[in-house]
Formats: sequence, structure tokens, C-alpha cells
Amino acid sequence: MTDHSDNVVVHLAAARASREQAGRLDALRVTVGQLDELSDRLQRISPHSGWPAKRWMIASTPFRKRLARARGGLDDLGRMGFLGEPDAVRWTLELGYARYNAEKHMHAIMACLHVLQRADASPAERARETEIFALSRSDLLTALREIRQLIAGRFPGVLSEC
Repeated sequence: MTDHSDNVVVHLAAARASREQAGRLDALRVTVGQLDELSDRLQRISPHSGWPAKRWMIASTPFRKRLARARGGLDDLGRMGFLGEPDAVRWTLELGYARYNAEKHMHAIMACLHVLQRADASPAERARETEIFALSRSDLLTALREIRQLIAGRFPGVLSEC
């Protein structure tokens, strides 16, 4: 495609690369937004081992509702191609490790919530799972911050519009 304004001809490959980069940045913005929302909802849960199952269900619902989209965003990050950019392999490995940590802690939190939302869970189980939940929550928030920092370091413009 040519553009004749000011006698400038846009090379097709350059135009395509520019559109792909813009699409990638938009996808990164969406993913960062989803992860930020998940972090916010997780921080709002103040766990107490004495809560009944119904209270755990109510308190965790906003977090659980956002979990599938955030996981999808993490999967999208894994499928994005960053090769051809400076230091891409190292950055991709760091991002992959951070994604792995986030997924691991999401799984641990959901396992805790599964027990905590059961009416027949004993007080000892509730105490143990609440402690694990609190630790996993802290670890997940750290992993999500790390992902955000990796993205911000590589694509500073992404966070300016989130």
C-alpha cells in the first residue's frame, strides 16, 4: 500500500510490523488491566479462619469471577512472540517463570477456597487453609507485580494507558 502524502511511500512490511506492534501493545494493556483487577480483588479479601463457608464464598466471588480472564491473559502472554527484539530470549524466560509462579499460586488459592467454602470443613482445616491462603495470596500478589514490572520495563508505554 502506498501513501502519496508528502511524497512518502510506506513499505508494506514496515506497515505490517507497525500494526502488529500496536496490536501486541493493546493485548498487553488488556492483560495488565486484568491482572491489576485480579490483584485489587485479591487484596480486598481479609481472611479469617472463623469465617463460615458462605462468608468465604461471598468474600472470594469478585476474585473468582476475574480469575478465568486473568488466566487467559497469562496464556496470551505466553503465546505472544517477542523474538527479534533485543534480549528477547532472556526476557521471555523471565516472563515465563513469573507466569508459572502466578499460575502456581492461583491454583493454591483456589484449592484453599475449595476447602474453605465447604460447610463441613473442621475448624482445624479452616485455620490451616486460611494460613495457606494468606501465604499464597502474598505470593500471588508478588508474582503479579513481577509480571507488571517485566512488562513495564520492556514496554513502558503499556502502563501509561492502564
